[in-house]
Amino acid sequence: MHTHSKSQTSNSGVQITLVLVSLRYMAITIIFDTCIWLELLKADMDAPDNLFEEVMFWIEEGHLTCLTTENMMREWTRNRESKKKEIVKAFKDSMTRMASAFRGNTTMTSIYDPSSVETKVEQRCQRLEAAFTSKFITAAESEAIYKECITRNLAARAPNHQKDSFRDTLNIITLFHYLKSSPKKPCYFSTINFRDFSENGQNKYQLHTHLTADFAACGMEYVYFEDTPANYGGLLIRTKLRPNLPSLNDHLKQKQEALEKEKLRMMKQEQEVKYDAAAPEYLKNLPDFEKLLKKPEGELTAIDRKVLKVYLDEHPAYKEHMIKFLARI
Repeated sequence: MHTHSKSQTSNSGVQITLVLVSLRYMAITIIFDTCIWLELLKADMDAPDNLFEEVMFWIEEGHLTCLTTENMMREWTRNRESKKKEIVKAFKDSMTRMASAFRGNTTMTSIYDPSSVETKVEQRCQRLEAAFTSKFITAAESEAIYKECITRNLAARAPNHQKDSFRDTLNIITLFHYLKSSPKKPCYFSTINFRDFSENGQNKYQLHTHLTADFAACGMEYVYFEDTPANYGGLLIRTKLRPNLPSLNDHLKQKQEALEKEKLRMMKQEQEVKYDAAAPEYLKNLPDFEKLLKKPEGELTAIDRKVLKVYLDEHPAYKEHMIKFLARI
């Protein structure tokens, strides 16, 4: 491992922090089949730490490298709108059933607004497409790849062993070619479509024997993406990604702490402006105010106490000055 000397990094505390953070986590490359991106569009939209947000946090902050293919991008474009309509329709159907129990309650029925879901899904699509452009590595196709796909399909080798699945074959062969010339480790290929990638479509987690040698040769590991509510994301998220990448929850906490600090800074700034505005009157009264503060407790008359209360109620600056003044005497 290459290390920098102290003189090379001493001029930038930020640089040192970034290096230390990067050393804590693996450089992971992920390949999500198109079906996963389409599935993630509907991940819990109300929770700030849902799986879509978690994956996008890793990508947008540069913690996770995403590899895709030209055909996967075409698949996304081809299926984007139909998936969006499917999600909104499913939401409408379920919310109609749920909201029927609150027909007479306009507050409750207004919560279940399908148009807000459509807006959120579209926002997710646009955010993901921005990442496709700026963050993803796209493996290119070639004539040699097309010919290899045709040969493989004619031989009915996975992922084309059960039905005509030329596009899946094109995705896989394109990835094989890219990774053999530009290795990435660890590198995970994940899909919901286990029937085309597992042995006889039975064991979801076991890669088909037609693919094992090629996956090993290019350093790619197959991990099935579980899409059931009870085990969403399955082994990929729980054992491959989360333990080896920064925590979204920690990131959200840090953002909240930063917001709170900024709020306090702004409040203090506003308070200082108020003090400045009151400065002439405040300064004029300080000598009399300090005289009262110097008096022993037993010598303060009822009038003295009343005057002190007027000062203290008049402006916060008097309270702060009293604390500082009493600390000095």
